[in-house]
Amino acid sequence: MKIALLGAPGTGKTWLAQALAAALQSRGHSACVLAFSERAHTPCDYAIAEATSLLTAVDGDIALQDTRGYPQAIKQQARYDLRLLTGLDLPRSNTERQRQIDARLREVLQTHGLRYSVVYGAGEQRLACALAAIDQWKNAGSPVSGDGQAHWQWVCDKCSDAQCEHQLFSALLGKAPQNA
Repeated sequence: MKIALLGAPGTGKTWLAQALAAALQSRGHSACVLAFSERAHTPCDYAIAEATSLLTAVDGDIALQDTRGYPQAIKQQARYDLRLLTGLDLPRSNTERQRQIDARLREVLQTHGLRYSVVYGAGEQRLACALAAIDQWKNAGSPVSGDGQAHWQWVCDKCSDAQCEHQLFSALLGKAPQNA
């Protein structure tokens, strides 16, 4: 399973990648954390990317209005089985810049039909939320149907249901959600 961790800088992606790998290993699985452009050289049950080119593309778009990075970043994102977006609920993780990046990441993922789950909480809470999303993905069976589209939907008691998030942010931006 390939997992992409997404989120604004300072939202705990590196910590979460390491904690996820350790937790999955304690469950008896092999897990590896991949650096930015690294590919898994050894087979592992869970390959966790703590940074992807999508964050670079979003940053270039926001800072320089340069959208050239998106096509390759979207292509790369489509290769992941699961995308986990870190929420802005940690201390010092709710600056204007972080909110811009978070909103743009959500917009790009939604626009391109790339499903994601938002993970909230600090420390062990965030880890538990991420593990629950992984378990949901695994328990749903094959998340891809014959048409190549993902059909599982993650729901938790903290409302990290991606469709709900999409509706909320679409309403805040004054846009109608695509799948409403």
